[in-house]
Amino acid sequence: MKKVDVAICAYGKPYHTAVSILSLLDHSGAHIDKIYFQEERSHPFDSDFSFIKSHIKDADIIHYIPPIHHGWYPHDPNRLSDEDYRNSIRYQYAWENTDKKYLFLMHNDCLFSQDVIGDMLSKIDGSEYSGIGPIGQCWNCPAHHAGVCDGSRYESYNPTYEEICALIEKHPSPRTSPDTVDRRQPMPLPECRLNEFFCLIDIGKVRDVVSPRGDVHPIGMMGLDTGVDWFRQLFLRGHRFLNWYDHTIHGWTNASNGGHQSNSDEALYRKMEEAAKSHFLERWAKREDLVIPAVSSHQSVSPASHEAAL
Repeated sequence: MKKVDVAICAYGKPYHTAVSILSLLDHSGAHIDKIYFQEERSHPFDSDFSFIKSHIKDADIIHYIPPIHHGWYPHDPNRLSDEDYRNSIRYQYAWENTDKKYLFLMHNDCLFSQDVIGDMLSKIDGSEYSGIGPIGQCWNCPAHHAGVCDGSRYESYNPTYEEICALIEKHPSPRTSPDTVDRRQPMPLPECRLNEFFCLIDIGKVRDVVSPRGDVHPIGMMGLDTGVDWFRQLFLRGHRFLNWYDHTIHGWTNASNGGHQSNSDEALYRKMEEAAKSHFLERWAKREDLVIPAVSSHQSVSPASHEAAL
């Protein structure tokens, strides 16, 4: 059985993080070798990840706290030669240190219900695809609202710049405008990407062209959004990606299926964490000696080094 490594980044939400890791291990654990767990240096509100240790002792987890907290600011491509800067980008430490052919990326607010990694491997192992997962932030895209493109049609959709501008005028977008679309090569459009909230990447196909080995930007690099530059640059070099979305709910405690807004809304953050805690307690917290911190608890993390065993 092929083994993959997993990369997960945590910015707050320890109970969501626990559910994400444990539900993935429940269904896809047989395919997993190492889990690279990147805990950001700064968190919204209160975060205590220490209780997770009692539940993932059998997993090989590499706990990494990067030297820099980048937050949501755009990254500077001119600083990618700086190892600390580059390895503080989401997923990059795992990208550079995995020895596996495949790397599974995931957000820390996913709920898995079946063997997502096994299904992904069965679809792309030995195929022409460089990655598999849900493609496109289509909910923001004028072409999707016009009914002419989606995650399964982006390869065959080949509009002119003028056609895209007409769609933007008819279907205004929060992030797609005439000045964010390439005049010479409109596709992929700004909202096209392999969504990194869960995806499997064939690193064997792309590693040599992605920083630090090549000039393609890291997948975690923030431009318009995470992975947009990476996806476009690889697509224009001929790499293909398979649109597939199953067995997973992203942002499962939020009706909008996303978690970004809770990072600045404390009431929403607490509500979502309480829901994740309830699920965690019901499904996994059966041990009498387990100490469960309250959602409002706080524990600062000051590691002696960038990498520590969780």
